[in-house]
Amino acid sequence: MFITQKNIKQSGQSTIEFIFSFSMILGFVFLFIRIANSYANGFMVHFATYMASRTYLVVDNERYNSPEEGDARAFNYAQIVFKKYLYPGIEADLRENNPSQLRLPVFTGVYADFGQSLSAGMMGLKEKVELRSEAFLGREPTRLEVYTQVCKAIRSITRGGCSVHSTLDDNGG
Repeated sequence: MFITQKNIKQSGQSTIEFIFSFSMILGFVFLFIRIANSYANGFMVHFATYMASRTYLVVDNERYNSPEEGDARAFNYAQIVFKKYLYPGIEADLRENNPSQLRLPVFTGVYADFGQSLSAGMMGLKEKVELRSEAFLGREPTRLEVYTQVCKAIRSITRGGCSVHSTLDDNGG
C-alpha cells in the first residue's frame, strides 16, 4: 500500500501551529516584562543615588573638629536616605567620593554599584550584569570652609588674625 496525500491525517496541524505561535508570543511578553522591570530597577537606583548625593552634599560639617569627621556623618545620612528610596529586592552598595581624597572636587558625591540579571530564567545571561549609578552634584562650601578661607584672606591682607575687625569690600569689578 502506498501512502498518498489522502491517507495522511492533518487534524493536529492547527494545534501544533497554535502551540508554537502562542509560546513565541508568550516568550516575547515575558521578555518585554523583564526589560521593563530592569529599566524600573535602574531608574529607582539612580533616583535613590541622586537623593543620597543631595543629602551627602548638604549636610554641614561646621560643628566638627575636621571636615573628614563631617563627611563621614554626611555619608551616614546619605546611606539612610539611599536605603529609604530603594524597594525590597534591589541590592545596591552606596559608595562615596570623599572631597579630601580627590584631586578634582567636581567629582564629590556618591555612587551606587548594583547587579542586575537580564535573563528571564530559562534563557539569556545567567550572571548578573554589574551596573553603576553616579550622582556628582556641585558641592557648596560649608560654613567652616568659608570661614577658613575668609580668615586666610584677612590674614594675608592685615597680617593679623581673624580677631582683627576688618571690612572687606567687593565693588563687583
